[in-house]
Amino acid sequence: DLQKHLLKGVLGDFVLGNKIHSHTISGEYAARVQDPKSYHSISKDVIQRWTYPMVPEYNLLTDSSYQVQRHNIYKESKVRLSLSCRITCNTVIGSGSIIGENCVLDQCILGRNVRLSEGCVLRNCYIWDNCTLGKGCRVTLSILATDVVLKDGVTVSPNCLIGSKVVVEAKRTVPEFTRLASRFEPTTEEGEEDDDSEVLRNIEAAEEEGREICGGGNPSLVYAPSLEGEPDDKFEESCLAPKTEFQWAKDDDDDDGDEDEEDEEDYFSGNAMRASTMVGGARSPSNGDRGSFENSGSDSKGKQDVEAKLRFEKEMVETLHRGMKNNLDVDAIVLEAGSLKLTHHAILQEYYAAVFHAFFSLTEPPPKEGKKAETRTLLSLKKLLQSWKPVVAKFAKSTDDQKLMLEGLTVCCERYSAYLELVSFTLDQLYEHEILEEDAALDWEDETQNKEILKRAEEFLTFLKEASEEEDDDED
Repeated sequence: DLQKHLLKGVLGDFVLGNKIHSHTISGEYAARVQDPKSYHSISKDVIQRWTYPMVPEYNLLTDSSYQVQRHNIYKESKVRLSLSCRITCNTVIGSGSIIGENCVLDQCILGRNVRLSEGCVLRNCYIWDNCTLGKGCRVTLSILATDVVLKDGVTVSPNCLIGSKVVVEAKRTVPEFTRLASRFEPTTEEGEEDDDSEVLRNIEAAEEEGREICGGGNPSLVYAPSLEGEPDDKFEESCLAPKTEFQWAKDDDDDDGDEDEEDEEDYFSGNAMRASTMVGGARSPSNGDRGSFENSGSDSKGKQDVEAKLRFEKEMVETLHRGMKNNLDVDAIVLEAGSLKLTHHAILQEYYAAVFHAFFSLTEPPPKEGKKAETRTLLSLKKLLQSWKPVVAKFAKSTDDQKLMLEGLTVCCERYSAYLELVSFTLDQLYEHEILEEDAALDWEDETQNKEILKRAEEFLTFLKEASEEEDDDED
């Protein structure tokens, strides 16, 4: 959702100034159920009273009659509990439910008219209305929908979803991460008939697997996204208690995965980096230069932090070079660059360090360390900045942002010392195109400690100070 909607919507809206307007809640509660994991988390918040006054005993629904007891135990009227049953805490029991002898309820939510026979053990599970569980059933970290029947001795392993009206025969075990349904109808386009033999075969295989798990002649099938022609929905990452961390989806358009991985490995080695990202005589960071990455922007967190910065710079430079060389739509590349920044959690200095590196490395002829930049190089840079101004202006809206932009320029020149010869001209162009304001430049001069870059920027900064003095004299 974040990548598909937020990036293209809010961050791509120039009317809003490419900013996200938000409201921070302090005493309120807001959440949305979108998968079993969030359903489980929000339910626990309600039961443990983090959402007060929206708690069960307030009976906001007119047909409810919950009362609260110690340890966050909520019961409706007409609930029958055997004397030997044991209820721990954070449990909800709906009206008309019957709890048999020696049953154990540990942090569970039971709907209405639920029947638990003798010796049932339920832990961290959700049993919806009209479910019936036979003797000795065990259910852990799972959801049972309405009208489910578990016969004697059934065990439901963690992270299972059992759909409405599913019947599981006695002594059966439902494996972990299983999703059972009583029936399934493939979706078809309006006016079309479903005659896909492969879909029908998949449904038959799912029904056969369901019968093996549930037993008997009761209709059931094991659900899988392939039944609807969908890719893997990563249920193991969105179930009630995931055991694997969520991984962001890779770009579907990237057909050169293996080749990109090899290129990335090469990029992290100093020698290959020189060949893959630089044009001409600008110096690339070799292994010995990695310290410039570690000491720039924010405090280093070790090798992983260094490689993360390198990876972001590599992807950003490749994206901008592709747009510049192929004359792609500027707005599309600007949006893609902003998306990369957010995806990599890159700070503004790293964004601008990569942007300036992309511009400087495409100048012809390229700058050479210790030698004054040629006129052709400056004209080449001027043309690039004119054509791709939105890439630089994207995040430079305020004075503080512009100071961070200049810090990014400093970081870029620390990594590639040949770019120092382009600093004064670059600052002049940024000022001319109204990307850089006078206050931001002078504040940056006071704060930066890089004497080399200040030396190159001296001419531009002197011009700003003299212009400011002239304006003051004219006002007097």
